[in-house]
Amino acid sequence: MTLHRNDLEFVGEAKPVRLTPTDKPARGLNYRAKPVVVWQHNVTAKPGATVVATAGGKPAIVYAAHGKGKVAAVLVAPLGEVPYGATAFWDWPDWSKLMQGLIQTLTAE
Repeated sequence: MTLHRNDLEFVGEAKPVRLTPTDKPARGLNYRAKPVVVWQHNVTAKPGATVVATAGGKPAIVYAAHGKGKVAAVLVAPLGEVPYGATAFWDWPDWSKLMQGLIQTLTAE
């Protein structure tokens, strides 16, 4: 996966897209606050990468083995206005738990 400056897209034109868990560590968190994404990098995960969460069916958080370790990419940007009743993913109470779980996954032996 290679990111380019033009990969960042406004995905909240009609309405923001929901952050959806697809694998550990995103599973088991509280999604009642409806965390949403307004801007997202439009990329395809490389074969062998684990997609932790999606937004609008596209990878939002991924990780993969690289060299002797693992690397992760957060493909959503903390930008934009969200509608009433939704929560920007960066304001979502479980965002820090998701990031903590991702770091633990990356550093696990």
